[in-house]
Amino acid sequence: MTALAQTTPAPLAPTQTYGISILESGEGPGEMLEAITENLGDTLKPWDLSRIRVPSQGGTFWTVQEMGKDKAVESVEGVIVLNKTTRAYYVNPMSDGGGAGAAPDCKSEDGKVGVGVGSGDCATCPFGQWEGDKDHRIKPKCKEQAELYLLQPEALLPTVIQVPPTSLKPWRAYLKMLSINAMPFFRALTKLTLVKVKGQGTPDYSIIEFENVGKLDKAQMETVKEYKLALQGIFENSRAAYASSQQGQPLEGELEATDLEDFNEEPPI
Repeated sequence: MTALAQTTPAPLAPTQTYGISILESGEGPGEMLEAITENLGDTLKPWDLSRIRVPSQGGTFWTVQEMGKDKAVESVEGVIVLNKTTRAYYVNPMSDGGGAGAAPDCKSEDGKVGVGVGSGDCATCPFGQWEGDKDHRIKPKCKEQAELYLLQPEALLPTVIQVPPTSLKPWRAYLKMLSINAMPFFRALTKLTLVKVKGQGTPDYSIIEFENVGKLDKAQMETVKEYKLALQGIFENSRAAYASSQQGQPLEGELEATDLEDFNEEPPI
């Protein structure tokens, strides 16, 4: 399968009962999340969650944690309960010896408004624009990526899937397909696999393929929606509390420079 195929996701799969822990528990999602927060002894933060990254060099297996050990799997599957777009800009990129281990010089938590040296509207910021002509395109200095909060079977908390620039186009195509079919992303059962793409004078890389493999019934969707809103509220409270205590210092565990390294980002069509 080629990268081009990612822009045309398959049709929707039928409604089915899905075995996710929060759907089978007698407790409401809000109560479950409150209990988890109490057990942690503090407010649950986004960076407390496990993260899965796209492998380098065109790898086609995800590395996930199972009983405390790494395990290679061909796909991950679940319900995406939250998604967000982020941006980060480094004055001195990693290729020039900067970036690694440092906070970005400008960042955006919503992919729309930047805070830092490029503060303002991300859509018009010069750091986020493609440069050059049609024969020699130069990718933006500011890197854009997405974070997907995937709730998997048997899990009470989601895992964060980090979507690099090369996979933003198939991700948006998948969202468009769901939208055309009037399905919220948090009702869809989504399967994520990796496709190897041959680099043109650069290292091979991987693109995420998104596949709809089913959808929740209405009752299940309402439960997931309640969970989504409760989780979102907890994260917003934790971010506000942390920002207040740190007085503008970078959020612990947030966007890392290594998550932004991407040699093969393609210009939008």
